[in-house]
Amino acid sequence: MRTIHSLRKQMEPFGKSREVEMMSGEELVRLYQLTGYSVYMGALFQRYKGHLYGLAFKYLQNEEDAKDVLCALFLKLMEKWRVQAEEVENLSGYLAKAIRNESLALLRERKKVSERLLAGVLHERKSAE
Repeated sequence: MRTIHSLRKQMEPFGKSREVEMMSGEELVRLYQLTGYSVYMGALFQRYKGHLYGLAFKYLQNEEDAKDVLCALFLKLMEKWRVQAEEVENLSGYLAKAIRNESLALLRERKKVSERLLAGVLHERKSAE
């Protein structure tokens, strides 16, 4: 399984072809689903990374977390779209909702961890008394 950091490096060089640049996002998704060629996902990444990073940062308030969530989202989409064809009509809205969900999932997970740590500290204090 690829790591988030290797995905970042892999995605950067793609999406430079003139033909690919002229395609709609929905066309790129469909072509990726049909061929599995990562150049199409790379083009999507290049096209949407700034906007999606901004949305993730709005929720997470941390640059590295926003980058990680962005790359994790594209990794999930690559896996999902490789095995399951999905009609995406409004790609921009679809991606915005997906990055929001990924960001909120990270925040929920962190909240659970914090609550478990706090519960452990409180339990230790009660035991010490």
